[in-house]
Amino acid sequence: MKMILLANVVARVIATLVLICTIVVVQPVGHALAADVSSGTSSNLDQYRALYDYSLPPGKSPADIVGMGIAGSNDHVYVWFDDGTVSSGTSSNLDQYRALYGYSLPPGKSPADIVGMGIAGSNDHVYVWFE
Repeated sequence: MKMILLANVVARVIATLVLICTIVVVQPVGHALAADVSSGTSSNLDQYRALYDYSLPPGKSPADIVGMGIAGSNDHVYVWFDDGTVSSGTSSNLDQYRALYGYSLPPGKSPADIVGMGIAGSNDHVYVWFE
């Protein structure tokens, strides 16, 4: 009888540990795991660094991104999203330095009109190309 009770306790402990491990793996805390980033040249996009993971601010996906750029003054990565928010972080953690905050567009333009963005390395001016 004691062996059966012990076996039941062990089975419950193992089932609980499996459930805990599954929750930890499936539900990362804070950030949504996204996709990959690399570093390279204009013709060899992973020459300097092969693909590695990046995370987005909570509630965001790669499809929400309308533009990205790296500031020359501090190497912060800025990411603009289609809901009028922007974050500041690193290439692997897109909101490490500053959580989501709002941005404004020129009159008559929407995030859907953006076709490209860049940050000038010399003065951190943000350039936006629209359709």
